[in-house]
Amino acid sequence: MKTDILFKRYVKNEIGRLRDCKQIHFSQNHTTISWFLNGSFHREDGPAYKHYGETEQWCIYGLLHREDGPAIEYSGGTKYWYIEGREYFEEDYWKALEKYKNKKNKNRKNTK
Repeated sequence: MKTDILFKRYVKNEIGRLRDCKQIHFSQNHTTISWFLNGSFHREDGPAYKHYGETEQWCIYGLLHREDGPAIEYSGGTKYWYIEGREYFEEDYWKALEKYKNKKNKNRKNTK
């Protein structure tokens, strides 16, 4: 007999709309944890989706994105690198990340 347990934690904004949700799903075969913001996968301090023993995916505002390594990691060792939803080969990722961070810092300076 299969047993599923689902926990959800909702946070609503000031006008009562769902802002974010942390969802944990336990079953006999697997456990997953997902973080959402406005209905999209989103987490700034770790993977937005984690299937224990299988895969982890880092997302910001629904886009695969990570600034310190691969955005997708499988337990078998396969990895994929993304910046704002765009996939890179590992050797190109670090150069693209440096350009992305420089652009982000430049935009911050221009908005002050």
